[in-house]
Amino acid sequence: MKDELIQIRIDHESKEEAERIITEMGLTLSSAIQLFLAQVIQKQEIPFKIVAHRPNWRTRFAIKETEKMIKHPERYKSYITHEALVKEIEDEIHIKK
Repeated sequence: MKDELIQIRIDHESKEEAERIITEMGLTLSSAIQLFLAQVIQKQEIPFKIVAHRPNWRTRFAIKETEKMIKHPERYKSYITHEALVKEIEDEIHIKK
């Protein structure tokens, strides 16, 4: 099997720190990367958990509500200015009291 060359760019400090830790484990940076790729092949996945931040339920609800408003703007009130919105809210508060 013919060896292939992989080149990556990484900041100097990260490379030095990773290399120091990997060397303490008795490995080289190259062998550690080879181990990583072997695990990807064997498991058919990244061998550690990668998590994207998921918004909480309130934020997800607000996003869905906003998407509905964008799709059907005719169903929702809109305001030309922030002041017009505030005035309507204040008027409603005074009416309910």
